[in-house]
Amino acid sequence: MPYPHVMRLRGPWEFEVLRSAAADSPGRSAPAGLSGRVRAPCDWSQSLGLGFRGAVRYRRRFNRPSGLDPHERVWLVVEGVDAFGAAMLNGRALGQAPGYALPASFDVTEWLSPSNELFIDVELPDELPGGSAALRPGRETLAGGLIGEVRLEVRAGAFIERLAIWTTRETDAAVLQARGQIGGNAASPLAVVVNGAERELLYGEVRPGRTFELSGALEPLLASAELSLEIKLLAGGVALWQTDRRLAMAEGPTPSTVETLRQILPEATYAEFDRAGRTIAQAVPVAWADEVCPRLAHHRSIVAWAASAAELAQAGDERLSRLAFGRPWVKA
Repeated sequence: MPYPHVMRLRGPWEFEVLRSAAADSPGRSAPAGLSGRVRAPCDWSQSLGLGFRGAVRYRRRFNRPSGLDPHERVWLVVEGVDAFGAAMLNGRALGQAPGYALPASFDVTEWLSPSNELFIDVELPDELPGGSAALRPGRETLAGGLIGEVRLEVRAGAFIERLAIWTTRETDAAVLQARGQIGGNAASPLAVVVNGAERELLYGEVRPGRTFELSGALEPLLASAELSLEIKLLAGGVALWQTDRRLAMAEGPTPSTVETLRQILPEATYAEFDRAGRTIAQAVPVAWADEVCPRLAHHRSIVAWAASAAELAQAGDERLSRLAFGRPWVKA
């Protein structure tokens, strides 16, 4: 079976309030040491209240995955915390989780014990640096917490990061495009293949540490359908890494009436937008665009990316073009 092998750390998680940012503000504080149990992903609205501001420690114990082969690595993936936080495994600091729509991943293979203790500290202070829109776009009135999935992934030596799949319309054809970055290492030559409709649609040789870009025209019959795609990273014809995407074909020019969506939502929500024919301009802080836009590029419902005029001017045309994925950037 291709990698990654996934172990989801959903619950139970124990939580403890480390500090309150506004101890004298009703509805925005909770006593230090207050504790309980939750299942992740979740926010803290039920356990601490919608308005709580402060720092909370989440703790989860788990066993080391069994039967690991010498070439396999174990990664901890934190899909997002609100507003920001840090992870620690068995007393060792792993690094930062920088935002609710920004995944953080850590190679923890060397630090695993037969029994392990994971801490994720999440902080939502009363005042955020740069304002709430910078760190919490669309979540300004919502509760903070461990709102993204936390999981272990057993991976082979090489894998794909920041994978983007999208289509563009040219004069007389639809073009399928793929872009990503090869992480890790491999002793054998690598290739990326994109399969769909029982045929190979894209293929290209790739190298660890490098970004790849593939493109190819789609047959007219395929260009009018929704495609189930299988993306594989191959070494000697063997899949080292694999994922699936359901690609909704681009409709063409941006409609004249488009709703601006300020919160970055879970994948399943955009899939429902695709089925319903909903069209949105997805607001994305430009500082987040390298992570967020590739992940959402296959959704037909997103017809434009939106950011403030100041962010657009600072980013410049070259960077915005690289992050467009067949869509315009518009002023939020």
